[in-house]
Amino acid sequence: GKSRWGDMEVQKAAIGTVTAEPLAASLDNRVNLGASLFDKRNARVAAEGAAGKSRWGDLEVQKASGSSPAPATPAPAKAVTLEDRLNLGARLVGV
Repeated sequence: GKSRWGDMEVQKAAIGTVTAEPLAASLDNRVNLGASLFDKRNARVAAEGAAGKSRWGDLEVQKASGSSPAPATPAPAKAVTLEDRLNLGARLVGV
């Protein structure tokens, strides 16, 4: 067919053509590689945390080791009276 591009450009484009199958396979390999790198990182963070030499915080070490931290218990709510709400401004100003 007739192309506005020269023969050399058409040949270059034909050589660089990628089919869908190898592309899908390479994407699968990248996904698997990423998962294994993440697993290796988690193992390293967990091991360093167990040895007490981790630069990460306690929550990150717990997350990497697979154990979940204990849920925080909420502080008991203090009952606020009408007087507390009305006199808050006066207390803030020091009157």
